[in-house]
Amino acid sequence: MLDETEDIDETYEVVDSVIIHPVAIGENVSIVNSVVRPYASIASDTVVENSIISDSVIGSRTHISKVNLQSSIVGDDTNLVGKHNSLNIGDSSSIEF
Repeated sequence: MLDETEDIDETYEVVDSVIIHPVAIGENVSIVNSVVRPYASIASDTVVENSIISDSVIGSRTHISKVNLQSSIVGDDTNLVGKHNSLNIGDSSSIEF
């Protein structure tokens, strides 16, 4: 299980967003106008904006915008824009709905 205090790096940015623990957030993550719900893991150097993320694993260097993700796995270096669903996306992918 994720612990509220152990798995959040102090070098992330949260703007006009809600974080509901337990979550894991890596270094240099930017979360803007979003909700990160329990059991989400967001790797370093990732941007999440205007989205809702829950029970999902998000890879490094990923950009997520206007998405509602539940029970999803998103790989590293991925760009995901505009979809309300559950997805499994590999590394170095770009999807726009």
